[in-house]
Amino acid sequence: MNNVVADKGYDSEKNHELINDDLGGNAIIPPRIYGSLWRSRGLYRKNMRRRFPIKLYHEREKIETVNSVQKRKFGDELRGRLLRMQRREMKAMDVVHNIRLYVNCYFSFFIGFLQSLTLYKTIYTGKIIILS
Repeated sequence: MNNVVADKGYDSEKNHELINDDLGGNAIIPPRIYGSLWRSRGLYRKNMRRRFPIKLYHEREKIETVNSVQKRKFGDELRGRLLRMQRREMKAMDVVHNIRLYVNCYFSFFIGFLQSLTLYKTIYTGKIIILS
């Protein structure tokens, strides 16, 4: 079963019904707080108010962060005209983003290793070594 996470703006009974019944998913939409439990209409909205999965909802923040980083690095426009080409472009952005993360992680590990090696030599030889 797939989870569909959305903002408060999408909290309506029709959206909950569409996701739960038609798409076969689980809607995780925070309730709009403007009334009490018995005033909200609809079975799905009442159930969501009673047992809202906060931890699962906050996983959405990670996705929003990745989207923000990709927009800053690659721009917020897609150049493809066809939907198929736009999807390919988005997949390519995802691949490049993951490669970039991997390379940054590898180099930061390597530089940390060199710095610890330099510190080790400095302590035991008494000489300061500068890497350039």
